[in-house]
Amino acid sequence: MFRGLYGGAPEASFHLELEYGPPDEPGAPPSPPARASASGAAYTPHPPPPGPRLDIDWSQSDEEAAVTGRLARAAAALVAAHASERVSVTLSAAPPPDPAPSSAGGAVVLASEFQEPPAPRLELRLSYTRTAPVLRALTFKRTSGSGAASESLVTALLRQLDTSTARRLKLCEGLGWAAAAWGVEPRRWGALRGLSLSGCGLASLPPVVGDLPRIKVLRLSNNKLTALPAEIGRLSELELLAADNNLLSAVPADLHYCRALRELDLSNNRIAKLLFDLRTLGRLESLQLYGNPLEYLPELTPATALRSLSLANVRILSDAAFSRFEVELAAPATTSYSAIVLGVAPHKLTPLFGLIFKRSTIQHPLLAGALARLCEDPSNLELLAREDVALQQLVAMAISDDARVMRHACAMLCALGAVGDASSRLVRANAIRAVCVLVGSDDKSDAQS
Repeated sequence: MFRGLYGGAPEASFHLELEYGPPDEPGAPPSPPARASASGAAYTPHPPPPGPRLDIDWSQSDEEAAVTGRLARAAAALVAAHASERVSVTLSAAPPPDPAPSSAGGAVVLASEFQEPPAPRLELRLSYTRTAPVLRALTFKRTSGSGAASESLVTALLRQLDTSTARRLKLCEGLGWAAAAWGVEPRRWGALRGLSLSGCGLASLPPVVGDLPRIKVLRLSNNKLTALPAEIGRLSELELLAADNNLLSAVPADLHYCRALRELDLSNNRIAKLLFDLRTLGRLESLQLYGNPLEYLPELTPATALRSLSLANVRILSDAAFSRFEVELAAPATTSYSAIVLGVAPHKLTPLFGLIFKRSTIQHPLLAGALARLCEDPSNLELLAREDVALQQLVAMAISDDARVMRHACAMLCALGAVGDASSRLVRANAIRAVCVLVGSDDKSDAQS
């Protein structure tokens, strides 16, 4: 209050949202895991209905005992109000008792030989169960002010909760310390599947993140991270890693152990060399490298599931069959000598061509299809014709083992034949050899191309 009256910064206020849901049935299959689309939006095949929620607000001046007391009372009331009771009735037929033998004239005679069989017995069993909702998600938000949340208060709040059933945890700015503080107790987060530390002001990611191997979604966007710990490679079930808008200059090679990875967003960082092997990431569908000063691309060919890619100033998206392509092209940054001193704006494809045609190969159908789509524009085709390295790459693409890459390359080579002196330059690039290889191919479609 006094800060506001005298012009000081207002005290920070925070909000905690808790989401509850039914407990897992013993022996029941796990619920469908959350997936993320190419746009980054998470979805589930059959999303469960929303469960009861609980909201707690506090500010820096609130007493710890008062806040934890409110949470304890509210949580107990929620559990009591949403607990379900069930009475089960089981009716079953019990087997009849074995007939007792009797003696007649010295001979053993079964009673069933002269008596009616006994009527079957029925058994009635009653069972009573009471099921209370369990904690499924925690979301922290800073609603006003600045500064960090009290570590002792937030820790005390969590001590009131059973977090072993929580599947999602989202922290906020002012809670960056929590990632390291809570990591020392991974057993308390054994069910965690999604962890969001975006916008928390993190300068480093604690290695204890590797102690949560069941995480599927890890969001680290909009922080100040300069590196990722090697322990991230222990997240064997990780499907989505978003580390965009940070200060990363490299990515740990251990990332290739995350074999379940489907989406990797490293856009808007400082990465010049991407030194990790894609051969183990056969499920990777989306790779976002937009806004990085990359010197060359890693070999993309092993990433056979890749359908979404951004690099330099280009974003590429294709369908599953690589038959349709969407290519979004942004204006290049005007930081070159020609742009600043001479006032000449670079061609919009200069950053892309400088990346993919130097120290890289274009043997992935996603890149080949996007390049063919861009070269439908005559001005883009003319720029391609002036690049000797690009012509050599096209020739190599034309004899690719991948028929989809080969067909796109042949289409561009045919179009280049009508552009200026491109024909003679293609001859110097050994295009005749590629034509001979294709004509002599046993595959008729190759020969026709």
